[in-house]
Amino acid sequence: PPPAPGSPVPFGIELEYDLTDLGAAEADVSLDPGVSGYARNHKRMPAVAEKMQGLLREEVGRWPAAEQERWVTDVVSQEHTWKASGYEVWHLVLETEPGRIYELISPPFSGAPADSAMLGNYTAALYASGWAQTSSYTGLHVTADAACLLDVDYEHRYAGAGASAAAVLRMVMVWDGFHDQLEKLFSKRSATAIYCKSLSRSFPELREALARDWETLTIAQAEELLQAHSQDLFINKRSSDFVGRRDGYRNMPVNVCKFLDVDCCQDCDKNWKTKWSGVEFRIFDTRFGEAMRLIVVFVQAFVGKFCDLRVKGELALPVPAPSGPGAEGARPLFDWLDLDWEPFKRVFVDANRGEDAGKPRKRAR
Repeated sequence: PPPAPGSPVPFGIELEYDLTDLGAAEADVSLDPGVSGYARNHKRMPAVAEKMQGLLREEVGRWPAAEQERWVTDVVSQEHTWKASGYEVWHLVLETEPGRIYELISPPFSGAPADSAMLGNYTAALYASGWAQTSSYTGLHVTADAACLLDVDYEHRYAGAGASAAAVLRMVMVWDGFHDQLEKLFSKRSATAIYCKSLSRSFPELREALARDWETLTIAQAEELLQAHSQDLFINKRSSDFVGRRDGYRNMPVNVCKFLDVDCCQDCDKNWKTKWSGVEFRIFDTRFGEAMRLIVVFVQAFVGKFCDLRVKGELALPVPAPSGPGAEGARPLFDWLDLDWEPFKRVFVDANRGEDAGKPRKRAR
């Protein structure tokens, strides 16, 4: 059943990072220099997974026993099948775009405050060790279990007259209203324009329809509407040639193609995935330490707000507008979410003048 109002929002992360310098692990991999970068990085994966696992277990070992029991500390590389290990482990995979990026995929977290704190500490250790680096293509994706956006169990969303889609659609619309400010706050990478396009710019016709009808649509009707507009990106030539037929709703800042039964892309394996109650937030650069913790806190507060508004019947209440075009223009949203703006300002605005903004310093090896 949907979580009780005010319950922590469960989540998981996908942390992308570039690893061009493996340090000590390089000695474990003897390949001809002529071997392609993708093949070399694929060969490195067991050593990388072992290092990721070692650092994770070191961090978890510092926590009280009751917390340690909640966390999974096994990390497996992509040679292990998803079918065999499911979500009971961390997965390390090698991205095909652009071919040198690793992605560390977490199992689900319950959403307790200790979860984001542990992740902050763990990723700080990754960065400080030199085993995780950023590039213009690396990003952090946080997927929230948004079952609380419905007033029924997710599996029964079509029963009877059908569950209302108002909460999830309102959430998408509010994000779009603050998209420019949130992008300036959380993202510096050039690939944001490819992998995290705003609703207004990519699907303006859909944006107009949602603005008119979001309050009245059921889940089934929302899916029909989004599916009808799913090819707009290509018909109107707003898609990215770099992504090609893999472009689509999956590259939106609030990706609801896991939550709603709609195509995620024009033609790719994402369209075959089983739907569930996850909503993916994609705008964030790869970040570590306190920045990682704050990002998770923000996503949980954002989803939780719309869950609470749904329960109270207040989804249609006015939302404040951005106070300006820059990153600090997002502050009214943080006030509305009852989030303290100062930590976010310190990490993502005040420190946003350096190459390693918001990241722990890299420890010399």
